[in-house]
Amino acid sequence: MNNKSINSILSSIKKTTQQISNSSNNIELYKKRAKLYMKIQDYSKAINDFNKILEINPNCTEARVSIEYLKTTIKFINIDVYANTNLSKDPWFD
Repeated sequence: MNNKSINSILSSIKKTTQQISNSSNNIELYKKRAKLYMKIQDYSKAINDFNKILEINPNCTEARVSIEYLKTTIKFINIDVYANTNLSKDPWFD
């Protein structure tokens, strides 16, 4: 993603945040901002927005599914691929 795209997304996040401050129970605005956060891989803020949606509407399936998806994504991002390499059995290191 280039700087122009990132700046455009950040600008959209700022505008959406201003809209949310004027309409704090608007689920669609929280969804929009959460999806923008996902585009720039700011998953924790996206989860926060989806949690806010669940505070407003506990029955929102999209928010629940999105939170689980993001939690799984974060787990895979944080996997240390070198943690279990079993180097003692690798023929390249004999």
